[in-house]
Amino acid sequence: MTAPLTLPDCDLQDFPFMPLHVARLRDSDLAATVDPEAAWFAVMLWAASWHQIPAGSLPDDEAVLARLCGLGRDVKTFRKRRAGAMHGFILCDDGRWYHPVVAEQANSAWKAKQKQRWLTECARIKKHNQRHNTAVAYPTIDDFIAGGCEPVPLTATPKSPDCPEGHGSDVPPENTSKRQGEGEGQREYIDDVDDGARARVALVIDNDPLDHAELADRAARAAGVRHIDPKRIANHIDLIREWLAGGATSDEIIETIQAVTASTSEPSHSLQRFSAHIRQTVARRENNHGTGTIHPAGRPSVAQAIRTARDRVGAVGQPVQPA
Repeated sequence: MTAPLTLPDCDLQDFPFMPLHVARLRDSDLAATVDPEAAWFAVMLWAASWHQIPAGSLPDDEAVLARLCGLGRDVKTFRKRRAGAMHGFILCDDGRWYHPVVAEQANSAWKAKQKQRWLTECARIKKHNQRHNTAVAYPTIDDFIAGGCEPVPLTATPKSPDCPEGHGSDVPPENTSKRQGEGEGQREYIDDVDDGARARVALVIDNDPLDHAELADRAARAAGVRHIDPKRIANHIDLIREWLAGGATSDEIIETIQAVTASTSEPSHSLQRFSAHIRQTVARRENNHGTGTIHPAGRPSVAQAIRTARDRVGAVGQPVQPA
């Protein structure tokens, strides 16, 4: 038998979209030789395999396969159409069926997911080092993946006095040529070449006590929104900054997203859908305490903005000056 085509822990259940190459499907043997009903069952099984674990695979169980392709308990019909429905699937030595094309896309998405986790972890380590004057080392992406993508323990001795500000002795210096927006919060780009394609992923890093990238990742997880597109990730981080500037706390952001998500069966494709709800949360809190008003479009009053800034400074242990 053939070895499994994806890794045992390949989990894409938080990826709502599966790539579909139109020309590849149109010109395939499936489209040319399989009858339309069986071809539809095949596409349904591709979609089902995307959210199986390992991704790209199916169990070797006709009752389950009949249900996954939309036939419910009608195993008899599945058996009649099985050859066309299972077109292209290969039985591997773990006892599961794999489709090579779906597995190819699953491996690419899984690799990108692991890489994004590593980038988020590097951002978390960098912020910790900046806050606590430590020199926690960045893991290599290979070591991070080999360790199961587990967070690095944030314990380290203080940096050497000779170490440049913001870096541990074993952390490579930033590529300052990649910086933009000097003086308005800085955006550091990490470039890498992956299978010949250059990927640029933006991580917003600034001097604010809150880690916007980490909070955006938590918010996306709470909403069930997972993107590997750097532009989408950057948009989420910008929304986090906007919500915080409007007076929302990190707890309010996460709790509001969780409440809205639990109250609807409609999937979320972007954090943008939660903006109005978060503004309402802030407005209710402010009005209940009589501390200020929210302007249209969620913009805080000047007085409220000052109070919010003072509260944040106080939250990280720095003295708050009287108004």
